[in-house]
Amino acid sequence: MDKNDAKVLDLIVEKIISTKEPISFNDFNEVEFLSITDMKLDETEFRRLIDIISSEGVGKITAYQFDSETTIQKNENTAKFNKRGGFTKLYQDELERKEKEEEKEKLEIDLAKSNIEANE
Repeated sequence: MDKNDAKVLDLIVEKIISTKEPISFNDFNEVEFLSITDMKLDETEFRRLIDIISSEGVGKITAYQFDSETTIQKNENTAKFNKRGGFTKLYQDELERKEKEEEKEKLEIDLAKSNIEANE
């Protein structure tokens, strides 16, 4: 998931929350997506995005067939996830985790080098 994905995922989640019925690719227009990202949305991309939503436990895919419309609807976690910052927050948290991990690795390498130099 990248920053653009997070923005579009949040848009999809907001739309899921705002309706009682499952939503599909056809419930969006290109202007909605182009207004927040340069990503061009097609049916294949929509399926990839709703797979992410489903895998995070934030929505339920209600129809996923090759020849028919793929739909997703909210579940018991959707609104709570959105209130906590949604995919944008999830993306930011992941970036922070990676930065901390990289800093820790750098410190461990520096410490190991210091220990080697001290023992020479």
